[in-house]
Amino acid sequence: LNVYSAGYYYGPQGDQLGVGPLPPTVDIPTAYWIFWEADNLGNDLKDLSITAELPENVIWTNNKSLLAGNLRYGQIGRRVIWTVDEISKNGGNYKIGFEVQVIPTKDDIGKMLNLLIGVKYSAFDKFCEREIEGNLKAVTTSLEFDRLASGKGVVIE
Repeated sequence: LNVYSAGYYYGPQGDQLGVGPLPPTVDIPTAYWIFWEADNLGNDLKDLSITAELPENVIWTNNKSLLAGNLRYGQIGRRVIWTVDEISKNGGNYKIGFEVQVIPTKDDIGKMLNLLIGVKYSAFDKFCEREIEGNLKAVTTSLEFDRLASGKGVVIE
């Protein structure tokens, strides 16, 4: 099981997904898209769950694109949860995207901001009868996988 989590302002073909200034600017909202993908070429899996928390300064916009499973956001715990009941060993299209927004403050000048923290995943391997789990890096405004926006993540005045 390979699980990916990344933030984007521009899509792979250069289309603009995000809205707002880049680099992020004090008091002006910037929206980013987060994409999660689960790639399975091992045994059949069940109960895939990917979770993450939105930091206090990040806003859930409720814009999303879902190819499989169920995506929920809990406002009180600020937690994003994606679940997929069954994942075939033959692979498949297990991807989602969702939008978040950040409004930097003066205290954020010169910093990269976290968009998602505490990213974790788990699934149950039906053949081995054991849990697979792991942690992924926080997603930040550095957008390291976005070739057009990478390096434009530090907040400016």
